[in-house]
Amino acid sequence: MPDDKSWWGKLPEPIASIKGNALWSVISVIVGSLGSAWFTAKVFHRSLVVAAYIAFVGIGVSFIIGGVISFLRARSNKAAIEGMCVVLISDCKYLLKTYRHLDYLNREKVRYPLNGSSWPSFDQPWDGFAVQLYSAKDFADILWLKVGTVWKIVGRKDQPGIFRLTEKSLMIDVIGAIEDLLSTLEKLRR
Repeated sequence: MPDDKSWWGKLPEPIASIKGNALWSVISVIVGSLGSAWFTAKVFHRSLVVAAYIAFVGIGVSFIIGGVISFLRARSNKAAIEGMCVVLISDCKYLLKTYRHLDYLNREKVRYPLNGSSWPSFDQPWDGFAVQLYSAKDFADILWLKVGTVWKIVGRKDQPGIFRLTEKSLMIDVIGAIEDLLSTLEKLRR
């Protein structure tokens, strides 16, 4: 017998929890903006332009309040933490694949993958290898920010090894720190 649920009801858990929050946000923004525009236009005898401006301010305030509430809920929401870990795990795997590939191609050129001297300055010609190395460093910086945010949300006191990396870190240290982070995220996800 086929399942009677629509595609909307068959979404996996991390997406299903986001789906509910997104619908609630859309409804509250629409109702809030309509209410504030009507209130401004009728009660304060203002023009429609002023009413629209206040409606947009209301939308902004509702997003800020919604963001704060979502941040506070995420601390106790296992599905949200699992969803964040899934994203970070895929980012770690991508970065590991990139750094291992670069290390395999030319170990001496990528000896210090986080050091700015590993690629030419911006007024010099770049080759594809330098672009890949710089892009990986940029991606790593963004990953560090994401991990820091998740660590704050989860309330962990330990710091992953990636936060102890410096510009003088060798490629083998960077790969090892990312592998450690990957295993920690796998445990946190469960």
